[in-house]
Amino acid sequence: MILPCVSAYPADPSDVNIRVMDTLRKQFGCRVGYSDHTIGVECAVAAASLGACFIEKHFTLDKNMSGPDQAASSTPMEFAALVKAVRIVEKALGDGIKRICVSEQEMRIVSRKSIAAASDLPNGHKLSEIDFAYLRPGTGISPMEYPKLIGRTLNISKIKGEQLNWEDFSE
Repeated sequence: MILPCVSAYPADPSDVNIRVMDTLRKQFGCRVGYSDHTIGVECAVAAASLGACFIEKHFTLDKNMSGPDQAASSTPMEFAALVKAVRIVEKALGDGIKRICVSEQEMRIVSRKSIAAASDLPNGHKLSEIDFAYLRPGTGISPMEYPKLIGRTLNISKIKGEQLNWEDFSE
């Protein structure tokens, strides 16, 4: 495993170049981590988000102790914050597959749109694209289905803004 670092205590985040992990991973074909000498948790969290499988950070009980790396070392509270942030990032990275989350289900209905009448439409009207409005909520026919409605005939009158439903058409 390779852990790139900047040997400055503390290291300036603008010198860190965390993306070098990708270069090292490709060049050497091995796992890559990150040795963090910056102040704060941001660079270590960024490294985790870019695939670091190991984070090394100096630890101190007191930043006022003597030694060259005390300023870049983390206290127990800072370490706890780092671990918490990395765990959140791990969850947030997900698996790369876009899907509707459980937490989005209710909002999905409210925020998505349905096909509605763009104007008052009489019974027997043959639909064309100009007859469609796309309005919330998303409880009716999805706007992605509009091509299936073109040329269909209404078997019921619709007022402007009213959702269209599959039952509203004769086959």
